Formats: sequence, structure tokens, C-alpha cells
Amino acid sequence: MATIRFNKIEAARRQLSVALDLWFADGDPLAVHTLVGASSRLLSDLLVKNGLSDPFLVDNASIRPEKRKEWLRVVRSTANFLKHADEDPGAEHELDPRENDLLLVQCISALRQLGADPLSVKEHAFWVRFGLEMPDVLVEPFATTFATEEFQAIAGMSRRDFYAAFKKTSENRR
Repeated sequence: MATIRFNKIEAARRQLSVALDLWFADGDPLAVHTLVGASSRLLSDLLVKNGLSDPFLVDNASIRPEKRKEWLRVVRSTANFLKHADEDPGAEHELDPRENDLLLVQCISALRQLGADPLSVKEHAFWVRFGLEMPDVLVEPFATTFATEEFQAIAGMSRRDFYAAFKKTSENRR
């Protein structure tokens, strides 16, 4: 089998893509978190290295500079729990699946900041679906992508059916 060559953005985007596949399929939240956590970390590091802001994690202006390490520890606690067992092999952890949603938003926002536009159909579909599920969070939910009747028809669908309809609608618009 041939080796696979990729850069950091490609790696983050591939991890994000599989995380989104699982998210739209209502897959295992721990698997989603592992993938989106890895993607998020890569993208966060790339933002910092490129002199761009990462307001959700490293550059969160709401967090006092002397508390940022603690903030990062808490924000990354689930991802770290899922990666390491050397210091706490018997430990237990709780995950609120909404953490995944927020990390997915962070990843897509980071991709846009890094110039990785246009968004893939899957990334765009997540952005719209997230805007439907949590309408008071996003400034730019992309709801205007659809005519009102199309939007109302897909709003009540399961995530899986929503993605299939979104993908079909996107293909028809090309």
C-alpha cells in the first residue's frame, strides 16, 4: 500500500469530515469528539502560527491571561481523557455532546479564517443545521441559502435526512 502525503490543513479537514459523517449519522459522540478534538487542535495551532486569532481557545479575550492555561486544560479535558491513561487508568469522565457541536463550529470557523473557503457541502450543511438547532448562537447561520419553502421542509428532518436533502439541493444548484 502506498503512503499518504498530507499537510496539517488536509489532516484537520479529513478528521473534520469523518467527524461530520458521524455527527450527521448520530454516531458515537466519543468518536466524534476524538476526531473533532484532533482537528480543532491542529487548526488552533495553525491559527496561532499564522498570527490569526483563535477566540475560542488560546486567544479568548474573556479569559484572564494568567488563567488561560487552566482554561485550556478544562476545554481540552475530554480530548485529553480520550488520549491518555498513564496517570489515571481508572478514571471516569462525562461528555456533553454539545461540546462536539461547539468544536465543530470552531473548526469550520478556523478553516474560514485560514482561507480554506469555500466550505465543503458537508461543512456548509453542518453550519446550517447547527444554526437550526441553536439559532441564537451563530451570527451568520447561512439560513438564507434556501428559499423559505425549502428551508421549512428540511428544518424538521433528522440530521441524516437533513444532510441528504442539503447535499441534493446543493448538487441541483450547481
